[in-house]
Amino acid sequence: MKKLGVIGGMGPAATAIFYEMLIEKTPAEKDQQHIPMVILNDCLMPDRTAAILGTDEDRETIFARLLSDALYLKQGGCDALAVPCNTSHFFADRLEKESGIKLLNMPRLTAQAALKKCGKGAKVAVLATDGTRTDGYGVMVQPNAFASWRIGTDGLTLLLHVRAGTQPV
Repeated sequence: MKKLGVIGGMGPAATAIFYEMLIEKTPAEKDQQHIPMVILNDCLMPDRTAAILGTDEDRETIFARLLSDALYLKQGGCDALAVPCNTSHFFADRLEKESGIKLLNMPRLTAQAALKKCGKGAKVAVLATDGTRTDGYGVMVQPNAFASWRIGTDGLTLLLHVRAGTQPV
């Protein structure tokens, strides 16, 4: 049976939500019918946005860590990877190529689902970090697929409060 490897911990709550959703969406009547997986909670992963907006060396540090995690999961018998962190998908194509393990590309899969559900030409809102936007979410999904606008730093702060379940000051 195939096994899914999850590079998580970016943030830990996103990983927990991903796991919960996977359980809820799996048509299983007993434990043995769920998807076998290994979740690597790498919460010490450096900030992806800072690296993407930083130097080549910063980006290589993140990539090396993601690659190490992917190879660890591959060595543990995982046949495919999931990374419940949009910003990390900046490295997705290279990670899949250099690790030799199939990556379930969250932005591309989301775009395919949106296209199927909403139809061509539909407007879809995407909340993204500056790191995700730098590469162009559309570039990760399909060139020229999206037009975007920026909320700004205050909007990001608000988004972080929403993610944390707190009220902004």
